[in-house]
Amino acid sequence: MKNFNAIAGRMLKKIGDSLGRQSSVIHIFAKKYAGKLKDDLKVMTDGNDETTTIITNYSELETKIEQILNTMTKIEQSKKSIIDLGEQEKLTMKTIDDLIATIDSDEKEIENIKNSSEYIEFLQTNEKLDSLSSGKIKLGMRSNYSLLRFQDR
Repeated sequence: MKNFNAIAGRMLKKIGDSLGRQSSVIHIFAKKYAGKLKDDLKVMTDGNDETTTIITNYSELETKIEQILNTMTKIEQSKKSIIDLGEQEKLTMKTIDDLIATIDSDEKEIENIKNSSEYIEFLQTNEKLDSLSSGKIKLGMRSNYSLLRFQDR
């Protein structure tokens, strides 16, 4: 279409240039045909203008179609992203639920351990060790004090 438009435009220009230079000859020899030729050239020029308009509209249509196709591609990609994000959200929620279940299980296990007889025995043993340690410290302090008093004499 664009090639046709360019060729038609060049042909009309050549015809116009030729007639412009030869217009006096044409009027002298063919007055009868000059008017018809002029009318035919006007019709051709108008047709060329219509062709140019059609080509311009066609080019704009191609551009708009390309933009629409790009927009449709972006929409499809966005839909895919939304689906992927939905799947990720489901996986994240499942992971959160699993973690909550694990925490609950661990808390119950800790509570069971605290209620067991072994743990109570462990606490009692720790208390005995602590009391022995504090007694040992007191003994150590007394012996240090006695040594100091003994050295002063």
